[in-house]
Amino acid sequence: MASDDYSYLPNKVSQLEPKRDWRRSVDKLTVTNEQVEEISDSQPLWCDSIFHQKSHVWVAPPNGGKTTIATSAAAELANDGYEVLYFNLDAGAADLKHYQGLAESSGYRLIAPLEAGTSEADCISVITQMLEDDDLSDCVVFLDTLKKFTDVISKQNSKKFYANVRGLTIRGCTVIALAHTNKHPDSDGKLVYEGTGDLKADFDIMMMLYPSKTDTELTVSTEFEKERALVKPQTFVIDSSRSVTLSGDYTNTRELEHVRRQEANDSEVIDFIKDLISLKPMNQSGVIAACKDAGMGNRKPTMRVLRAYRNRHWTCERGFQNNELRYISLDHSP
Repeated sequence: MASDDYSYLPNKVSQLEPKRDWRRSVDKLTVTNEQVEEISDSQPLWCDSIFHQKSHVWVAPPNGGKTTIATSAAAELANDGYEVLYFNLDAGAADLKHYQGLAESSGYRLIAPLEAGTSEADCISVITQMLEDDDLSDCVVFLDTLKKFTDVISKQNSKKFYANVRGLTIRGCTVIALAHTNKHPDSDGKLVYEGTGDLKADFDIMMMLYPSKTDTELTVSTEFEKERALVKPQTFVIDSSRSVTLSGDYTNTRELEHVRRQEANDSEVIDFIKDLISLKPMNQSGVIAACKDAGMGNRKPTMRVLRAYRNRHWTCERGFQNNELRYISLDHSP
């Protein structure tokens, strides 16, 4: 047998044989010591959500609280001694007056094309000029919003700008870009970011912000679509004066809003059933038949609504005669 004949070793792969596609995929996806060390060694700068020398993208729907939370973070980071540049290309002149007041009182710089003769292009060029610096480790940059800096739905244009963001982090800079969602969430209520797949691929950390609004405050909870640091989901509360408070308890606002949207979709059937049982309890079979006769749906959708809103809009108990469930208005339950 020749010395280089490895046929008797079934798991031996010849050095001369080209790697199969699956082996190249395994090589690409194998977690290395360097990758793990990079994650564990990343230093948190703010609320376990912003990490030193990392690129972050915060994704939220319009009026989802991202700018308010970002300016709060900018103020705290400036107070910690970092040079904070907050690029705001998404605010009108009246709003910039408010944001300039925040920046002035908090010690960070608001960058916007407000002076005559300046443009958004001048602000964007600052990013390129910063790449000439060798050490940006004391610098934190906020980009509000990302779509003002690049065409996020153009792979060619966005890829070039994302490379510049990567260049900043290589030089030690910490970058936080604010981005928008698509118009509609997915079937589970999860936000879908606006842009190509490069947005998620080229940033280190992708944080989704889920808002839930009441008359007096906005609650925003975070979830992470990508994490190259030891991030932690948080819940922030924004009051009517735009003050931001970190909640001690995490609230699943995504699930909360998903339930609210579903209830809004079911409102016609809910109101119909509430009217049915407003005067006296009704057996389950009677509720189902009434809903079907009224064009509200057959047995399956009616049963889903009856179960989903039990102890919210009505309660139920077993009947004495045939053991069938009967539904009782909460206004008349003991």
